Amino acid sequence: MLTKFTKSDIPRLLCWIPDARFVMQWAGKNYTFENLNEHLITDINKSESSNMPHNMLYNFLTDTKQVAGHIQLPRINYEEKSARIGRVLIDKKYRGLGLGKKMMNELIDASFNSLNLKKLSLAVFDFNKSAYELYKRLGFVQYEKRIQLFESEEWTCIEMVLLK
Repeated sequence: MLTKFTKSDIPRLLCWIPDARFVMQWAGKNYTFENLNEHLITDINKSESSNMPHNMLYNFLTDTKQVAGHIQLPRINYEEKSARIGRVLIDKKYRGLGLGKKMMNELIDASFNSLNLKKLSLAVFDFNKSAYELYKRLGFVQYEKRIQLFESEEWTCIEMVLLK
């Protein structure tokens, strides 16, 4: 089940994120490890600033109401009926249980049915094989590859899209 992510959820999420490399993989170049708390507060404030927010943050709860994941729609465009899925993360202790698929399915359902969107996009690095394969199984298709730098490394970023 998806529930609203609030400022009180930030400490738990920060415990799941070990270092700057992980932040880059999880959130991209717009977040930094050193300022992660502030980035999340800014995102929450943006999500609360309008009746039609352009940024939504969620916790994902297990059947026993334990917080097992985090997911965001950081860029919602109501005119184009599209959104970007980002910052997808399942707590290590819950990985391999199919919860990532459940979380994604709930977000897709809410996006297409409650928000009336028609297009969802996301990005995943090619070395994150399990996430890439999950997105493919959910119907996302690759439409672009690009290189993103992290320190002195080149990472291949795969852009994917899902249409209603």
